[in-house]
Amino acid sequence: MQKKSKLMIAGLASLAMAAGAHAGVKYIGTPGGTASSIVDLSVPSVDGVVYTEATFEAAFGGDYTPAGSAINGVPTWQLTTADQYVLEDIVSITKGNLIIDAGVVVRGQPRSGPSDFDGGALLIAAGAKIIAAGEATNPIVFTTASTTGGLTGGRASGASPTFWDQPGVLAPKSAEVAGLWGGVIVLGKAPTNADRDGGIAATGTLNAFLVAGKSTIEQVIFGYGSGANKDTFSGTYSDGNAYTSLVAFVTNDDRSSIEGVPATSSIALSGLDRFGGFDADDNSGIIKYASIRHGGSNLAANSEVNGLTLGGVGRGTSISYVEIYGNTDDGLEIFGGTVNCDHILVVAQQDDGLDFDAGWTGTLQFAVVVGGAAGDKLLEWDGSYEAETVNGFPNANPSTITRTPVSNYSVYNVTLLGNTVSGNHGIHIRDQSAARLVNSLVVNAGSNLLEVDNRVAGNRSTTNNFATGLAEIVGVSFAKSGTTTASAWTNAGSDDATVDTAITATARANYFNISANSNPGLATLPTTGLSGSQNITLVPSSGSASPGALDAVLDDGTFSANATITFVTYRGAFEPDTNEKWTSNWTAAALANVIVP
Repeated sequence: MQKKSKLMIAGLASLAMAAGAHAGVKYIGTPGGTASSIVDLSVPSVDGVVYTEATFEAAFGGDYTPAGSAINGVPTWQLTTADQYVLEDIVSITKGNLIIDAGVVVRGQPRSGPSDFDGGALLIAAGAKIIAAGEATNPIVFTTASTTGGLTGGRASGASPTFWDQPGVLAPKSAEVAGLWGGVIVLGKAPTNADRDGGIAATGTLNAFLVAGKSTIEQVIFGYGSGANKDTFSGTYSDGNAYTSLVAFVTNDDRSSIEGVPATSSIALSGLDRFGGFDADDNSGIIKYASIRHGGSNLAANSEVNGLTLGGVGRGTSISYVEIYGNTDDGLEIFGGTVNCDHILVVAQQDDGLDFDAGWTGTLQFAVVVGGAAGDKLLEWDGSYEAETVNGFPNANPSTITRTPVSNYSVYNVTLLGNTVSGNHGIHIRDQSAARLVNSLVVNAGSNLLEVDNRVAGNRSTTNNFATGLAEIVGVSFAKSGTTTASAWTNAGSDDATVDTAITATARANYFNISANSNPGLATLPTTGLSGSQNITLVPSSGSASPGALDAVLDDGTFSANATITFVTYRGAFEPDTNEKWTSNWTAAALANVIVP
């Protein structure tokens, strides 16, 4: 009872503290370490060092409750505004709840040098929870611990370092500065269509679990091993639809590893980088009113970290009002799972704004991507894990082409703003994606507004998903100023005529305007750089928009069929002609005047 009161008082106190009024700095993890740190809250221990409650709090700050905590008796660690927290390496939270109070600043160390992969990052392992509930007037900030603003070096040390972005919360630096720490990774146990080795061979006792005609058990996703060599697993398999229990003897944990975590780290060797399972309702916690800034450092060779990575995260998790501000890799990337997200802002990512892979089947509504000079795509739709050599996946063809679940997510009310760099793209759809984009704006992508790939023929092809209506673009306004081609619908063997017919059909109510002054009512748009005050307009004016450019499709069946989708009567992330902007107050982009605050 005493500890619960302590948690409540700490939470109330955080609301009264002004941003930047932190008393001290606490360091979490191993300084300069490359092995990564595992914080097991049920012990608790960090890299094998076992702490009592008192010594844990003395070393790392916050309030630690080993038992009888405020959340169902699960061991809990609460970070409060009494300190700022510096992640010394990849810190993985496992077997417990990490609570981050509103107003807390969490910083990740930059890499020591060009050949070192010791930057800070936060990883919430499958089975653990993050409870990071900021507020519109008191957000949680994840940023760099750099003292110089350089990609390497300048690692913070001591009790009172002078941080590069101090005070950080109220005076953000340029969105084009990225790669100064890792990012936030959350993993769960919801279904994905990715496994590591293409299925377990049907031999021995496993034959009893096969359906007729199959030679492998597709998508076997195991838990932790219990044998002497950790080779006895209880798990489940999919025959395409049904999931059936089995007990099998195998030599590996077949779940996918999340990108960015070094294979030699203690996190990977302990299996804490693995994600996926068969619990669609899995709950990894909550992230709300959180600004993730200047991240994307390489934590493994040639493998940057996204601003926010969600791997196999279930729909019991809440992800809303999250900003990714300047990141070397993608802004938000979702690998499978069933999580539903809303109110996402990505500014000046250097790869893709919103990237979806590996059988994600959730929803996203109200999102903005503001492209910078170094960006690649505003939105990338992937059905599988991507056709890349990464984490054991081959690059010849997508390795998950025949597996379920098919990526079938719904994306509503997004505003995608490109810039004048010709190499940038708008939306890139590939790898058997069967997703839906509804009531959205795609403006001034430097190259193609929309591109569709086919890497395989047959009824799982991306083009066929459009032809059958499994994939749809409905009520979307595509606008591009200038005289360049509006779109190159296809690439890598896709059927141009099929895609064109599906997208331009009258019933889809899409709007296309390619002209010298094409703009659906936005007063200012991004330029090639976002280093200074841009005052980019996010709220359109109906008076200056072309007729029909902002008219929502109101008879879409998903409105009534999916409770996560809010019924609105406009296209894009904001209601036209209003001063109400959900990006105000708490985002770095608004505070830095990159967007109209």
